[in-house]
Amino acid sequence: LVRSKYLSKEIAISLQQLRMFRVSVTGAVNKPGLVTVHALNRVSDAIDLAGGLKKKLSVVSQTQQVHLDTPVRSEYSVQTSQVHEEALLRQTEASERNIQVRRTNGEEIRADLLCYQLTGKVAANPYLHNGDIIYVPSRETDGSQIDVNGAVRTPKIFEYASGDRISDVLQMAHGFTSDADSSYAEIVRFADHGSTAKTLRVDLTDPQNLNFPLQ
Repeated sequence: LVRSKYLSKEIAISLQQLRMFRVSVTGAVNKPGLVTVHALNRVSDAIDLAGGLKKKLSVVSQTQQVHLDTPVRSEYSVQTSQVHEEALLRQTEASERNIQVRRTNGEEIRADLLCYQLTGKVAANPYLHNGDIIYVPSRETDGSQIDVNGAVRTPKIFEYASGDRISDVLQMAHGFTSDADSSYAEIVRFADHGSTAKTLRVDLTDPQNLNFPLQ
């Protein structure tokens, strides 16, 4: 179509500027609202433009002893600093692993920024589309986490994400140590509010068991 309008046999097209569009960032971010991005931006870029993820504040009250000495009397008093109201409201922190991205066509996908940071999986930090709505929930405080310890390179407690498998958390923990017995893993599951525990032994010599679903 282009060649039919121009005499030149060689036609080159270059992109001078990326198309800009707006997406909405809501939930547990510091500055929720609309941000302007381009097609090469990812979910993490939009969240950064919205002030970043909310972090749990460490609220510490300060107590100070004051000495009052006058010709009439000498006395001591104790003053305690007041906790700012905003600090009380921000005792929850944003989820890094259960961020929801809603497309204009109705599709919903999940972004897992912690997985992206630890493993480099680009699918965990998807590109943005025009009109996306990014919702960052608060991290659950009901024990929805996975404790990975033992002979792994980076033992850590991770936030749980629906669909987690043994292979996922092993990757985030950067794999086994050189002296690990990688033939099996033990999974301890708690019930009745932590009063009872059940231990499952998973044979990892069968690669299919790396897809064992976690809770």
